[in-house]
Amino acid sequence: MVNRLIHSMRANNKFSRNLQFELFLVPVLLFYSSFVLIPMILSFIYSFTEISFQNVSYSFLGFENYKALMEDELVKASMGYTAIYTIGTTVLVTLAAIPLALVLDSKFPGRNTYRATFYFPSCVSAFVLGFVFQYLLSSDDNGFLNSILINVFHLEGIPFLGDIFWARLCSILVCVWFATGWNATIYLAYLQSIPEEYYEAAQIDGASMLQRIKYITLPMLTPAAKISIMTLLTGGLRVFDLPFALTRGGPANSMSSITQVLIVRGITEGKIGYACSLGIVFLLLILVITLIQTSAMSKLEEKVN
Repeated sequence: MVNRLIHSMRANNKFSRNLQFELFLVPVLLFYSSFVLIPMILSFIYSFTEISFQNVSYSFLGFENYKALMEDELVKASMGYTAIYTIGTTVLVTLAAIPLALVLDSKFPGRNTYRATFYFPSCVSAFVLGFVFQYLLSSDDNGFLNSILINVFHLEGIPFLGDIFWARLCSILVCVWFATGWNATIYLAYLQSIPEEYYEAAQIDGASMLQRIKYITLPMLTPAAKISIMTLLTGGLRVFDLPFALTRGGPANSMSSITQVLIVRGITEGKIGYACSLGIVFLLLILVITLIQTSAMSKLEEKVN
């Protein structure tokens, strides 16, 4: 009887301690429900209605909003640009970040200063960088780069932000400039966790530097690549600040991202139901791409290991 009483008291004390810890989750759950879960549910419901700032009725439209998306030229243009931007930035940043991490991992004087220098651009707001590069890449003759081309090299100015090809290319290159340092830091952290014994054994066996990178470094960087590529993909898909700061979506809507179209349709034009349908499609698109990328990288990681 005494043992049962002691056991019961211990169980009650354990329950009380666990309850104290779980109570700390209540604010988090309330915040998540209020700003994530409930808005997602309402967005899904509104996507089947014609609710807007002008019409507050909840008239059911079925899939009409989703059908209208297929005919919206602005949505099509934003899908195309977002895909180009996401693929371009992901590939170029990855190709630049890995060699940069290898260089920063080597021993040379002042390497910590160089690490901080390359990392610093990622600390600045993309909006701020966009406005800075808007001046540097201005298509006018008074733009910084064009003034150098015209006055110093006596060449014709380039419409960096006035031509569709050049504007898209510049937005990708600016992203590469400020995102490479952050992603190189991810690879650098994994590089420093690789045991030196691996390289020493490979060097004793006569492996060259390129062979050590190919058979030791790159396979060991697979987990870092998984994280880096996922952040680049999701960041590219939901990009808004940098292209908007550069050209406001121009020229001819060629740099309008999906997020910008969501804002235009939902807030500027007040088409809440229509914007919600685009948001649901966008969410599913990100979910599918993330699952594919995660599955592919997990299989590659298993193959390497």
